[in-house]
Amino acid sequence: MDSYGFDGIMFYRIALDPFTTQRTLEGITLDLPAFRFQRIVYPLLVHTASDGEPSAVAWALIAWNLAGMAALGALGALLAISSGRAALWGLTLALAPAFAISLGLDTAEVLAACFLFAGLLLIRNRRFGWATVALSVAALTRETTLIVCVGGVMVWLWHRARRAPDRGPPLWTFVVPGCVQGVWQVFLWNRLGKVRMLTGRAIDFGFPLRGFLRAFHQWLPPGSALDVFHLMLVFVIVVFLITVAQSMRGSSAPAHEKAAWALTALMIPFFQFAVWFHHWGFMRALSEMIALGTLIVLGNEKAPAHRLWFWVAVWASIATQLALYP
Repeated sequence: MDSYGFDGIMFYRIALDPFTTQRTLEGITLDLPAFRFQRIVYPLLVHTASDGEPSAVAWALIAWNLAGMAALGALGALLAISSGRAALWGLTLALAPAFAISLGLDTAEVLAACFLFAGLLLIRNRRFGWATVALSVAALTRETTLIVCVGGVMVWLWHRARRAPDRGPPLWTFVVPGCVQGVWQVFLWNRLGKVRMLTGRAIDFGFPLRGFLRAFHQWLPPGSALDVFHLMLVFVIVVFLITVAQSMRGSSAPAHEKAAWALTALMIPFFQFAVWFHHWGFMRALSEMIALGTLIVLGNEKAPAHRLWFWVAVWASIATQLALYP
């Protein structure tokens, strides 16, 4: 029997055979093929490890994300150190709620964050060639990570317009990942006949606040514990946005990270009901905003330790809740 399902099922389906154009396999039908094949790295790694054998694919999906969580811990510690903090503060990165959801639902946020964090760390260490590779792989894992590249291009243009000295990464560090993504889009267009941006993005983005207000109307008055949980998450998101905004000026985080975070924050009102209807959707959609915002807060030397510990506790409690009750 053909079936449709959440994103994790689609990753499983592609991992069975990433090279086929057959829409239905093992009873699973790809709903939007061009949309789903966009995020190819995770299922391709799973297929390589499992050789496409169905039971092995199921375990490989879990194994890759568990390995990714270990890598996130290490990268988070290194990024915290590069921000002038103790390695332990990397927990504020590794415990971001989207990663708990990704681990529970077999989606790509964990691995995408690994490549993104690696790229950001390499840029901070001025190893721009390897950073370009990492950001390119991140884009093919989850295209939303390209927001960092957009922020980087904006900062480069800003410096050029002001004729100010620019000690940041060269422009190609941010342009190449976008070109890699563009080539992949052309390949998918040629192979599947549709551009991914045209088949899926309209579902996620649209008129400002329309999706949120529709979801908010369903949550109030709360009819279940899930409604209360959603309202609590929205409150935490608002508090976090305020915390990051207050930390921007005094943060040592690179300009491209600040610009990318600002873009992720500006995108929030445009999320549609397909994102806001459940915490699976909006917490995953906010993964880059939370990660980049955390780096900005970590880079602010004036941020008191109790504020950082507060966010460690908040992310840990939410991540635990999401892991136990996804």
